[in-house]
Amino acid sequence: MIQEITNQLNHQLVTLDELRGLQGTINNLIQLKKPIMRAKKKNETRYGIEITKPFSNDMYSHNDMVAEEMKHNITSVWADEMIEFNKTDEWPSDGNSKMHTIQSSICATGFGEGFTIDEVHTDFMSNLSNMANWQLHEEYSYLCFKGLVPRTAFPMLGFAEENEYHEPCHDKTVLI
Repeated sequence: MIQEITNQLNHQLVTLDELRGLQGTINNLIQLKKPIMRAKKKNETRYGIEITKPFSNDMYSHNDMVAEEMKHNITSVWADEMIEFNKTDEWPSDGNSKMHTIQSSICATGFGEGFTIDEVHTDFMSNLSNMANWQLHEEYSYLCFKGLVPRTAFPMLGFAEENEYHEPCHDKTVLI
């Protein structure tokens, strides 16, 4: 469009009415190039915390609190499963038990014959204590879906999918 206007101005005489028409066309083109101002989308608020990207300090604090509850629940279930073994017992090789499902959700590697209960337990606890919140969020959801761990009082905030590992609760005093 601009090229067309330039050609008209360079190659021929333009009347005053044509110039006014061209000025209107130029003004319309300038209007199209202006950025469109959009209204800022209001951030959602859950449990009194504004959900932002990147995460705010309040979101990190909330997610750390939920992660502690998750780790406590996983540790309790793990201890209940481990109570029937001695430290020096060999790790059971059948991979279909509740204990194996929990272990494979927390640890990056599986264990077969030749490992003791104590070796697996040490690795499990180390992985659990160092687990990132996003990973804990995903794995806890799976464990809860399988019915292996109890639901939490609150969900972690800021993650794309809504996982059903918590009981709806609006009072933070419920937590441990």
